[in-house]
Amino acid sequence: MSNSERASDQKTENDTSSEIPGINRQYLIAELSKLPQWQSDLINQVFNAMKDYYCLPQKLAGNNEYEFKIALIETFKKLKAEDQERLESFKALTPLSYDDTENTDESTPTRKPTSANEYAVYLNAINKTLENFDSHLRLQYNSKFIAERKSDEIVKGEHSAKFNLGSGPPQEELLEMNTFRSKPEINYGFISQPKRGSIPDDIGYIKIDCLLDPQLGANEKEEKYRIGPNAIKAANEAMKKLVGKKGIIIDLRDAEEGGSPEMVQHLISFFIKQKGMVYNEIEDRFTNTEPPYRTPYKIKDTPFTLFDVPVTILTDNTTFSAREEIAYDLQQLNIHLQQTGEQSGDRFKVIGEVSRGGAHPTRSYPLVDSSREINSDIVVWMPDSESINKTSGTNWERKGVQPDIPIKKGEDALDVAIGHLRSAIAQSSKESKAEEEKKLTSTATLVAKRMKINPSTLTRHTESSKLSDNEQKSSSQKSGNAKNKDTDVTDEEMARSAFGQGSDTARSFKKR
Repeated sequence: MSNSERASDQKTENDTSSEIPGINRQYLIAELSKLPQWQSDLINQVFNAMKDYYCLPQKLAGNNEYEFKIALIETFKKLKAEDQERLESFKALTPLSYDDTENTDESTPTRKPTSANEYAVYLNAINKTLENFDSHLRLQYNSKFIAERKSDEIVKGEHSAKFNLGSGPPQEELLEMNTFRSKPEINYGFISQPKRGSIPDDIGYIKIDCLLDPQLGANEKEEKYRIGPNAIKAANEAMKKLVGKKGIIIDLRDAEEGGSPEMVQHLISFFIKQKGMVYNEIEDRFTNTEPPYRTPYKIKDTPFTLFDVPVTILTDNTTFSAREEIAYDLQQLNIHLQQTGEQSGDRFKVIGEVSRGGAHPTRSYPLVDSSREINSDIVVWMPDSESINKTSGTNWERKGVQPDIPIKKGEDALDVAIGHLRSAIAQSSKESKAEEEKKLTSTATLVAKRMKINPSTLTRHTESSKLSDNEQKSSSQKSGNAKNKDTDVTDEEMARSAFGQGSDTARSFKKR
């Protein structure tokens, strides 16, 4: 064995935790040593970053490290086998033009990729494996971004590092994002008409495709860079169109992006009366505090409100991350407000399919090798925070948001939502009428008790108030025959006056 091979084996052994049971640890070290150096280094770099910042460190402890690394090793081995299979096919198809002497280490998968295209096949496969561990976890080729980072923008630890990007993206990046997001068909992620079908006039509709961070470019003076504030403005304009509607549809389907918890906070606050109430917390490992710091998310004030109307939220298997949070938070608030007696009935209903199941907010992190040098090509997008809903005590990670009304095969969630809202609106109208009649009867009983007359007399006059003005005047004239000469009005009419019903004379009467 050469000195370089011995050094490589020693490095692999040093990068492998002693927490792994003996036999598995030896097997892992042996398997890592079989990979090209850049591949085994990449596996260890990703794991070391996760060990310091991943939001669920218990998933990496002990034998979990073994399972995590073996899964990535198997992915690289599979890619090598597929490459060899393609090579053999090429040799069989073009035996005369293929030259074995060209098949050196420099032209095989052992060579470290040097461009986005060369990395693509590896990262696509690796990311599928990482997503099985956590749906937000992925690697990204971004050599330009890494090269542009200044020394004070990368904070190095013993085995890992993190970006310190307090100033936000540069202006050219903000301008590019704003130019793209401001297109009318995108409108910063807020669309007021469905792609298919139509919405009844008395029902409001909003489709949410992404949730941009309200603070993105907020410190910039020129509008073209202020993508976050522009997104808030677009959100408010889209929500304003829902005012006065008898029912509302929030469509979270047919999109791939997630977004910002702060934009989620802004949107759900339109629907909830209990301002200042904490509905969610995010536990953050980025700060490296012990225990991890928790940020409370509260219902905040909004420019206008959308209280007391039934709301349906549409989901499918593309609904992901922050868009899932809208559905989950409103679903859990529905439960909380019923438990506390602040709301009767199900105001919020999730309709459709189980969502994708990604609850952990992410950041990008640099990768660091054993000599504490930064990987110049790859960053890892890693979940470093955990959402903890105040009602459920958990989140939708891996499980997805479970619909209250699952759609059946052949059904369209939009049609189901419209049908549900039609029923909810009718029921709400019926309940409002019953409540109004209840208040009417209660007031009639109270007034009648004070005036010492039969309550049914007042309720009859309440019904008669629906007559035309001429009919009411005729009724008033007939009752006038029984008026007391001293008061010019009967006790019954005085009671009707107190109750706000009856003839015009009774309404204008003041007791002398």
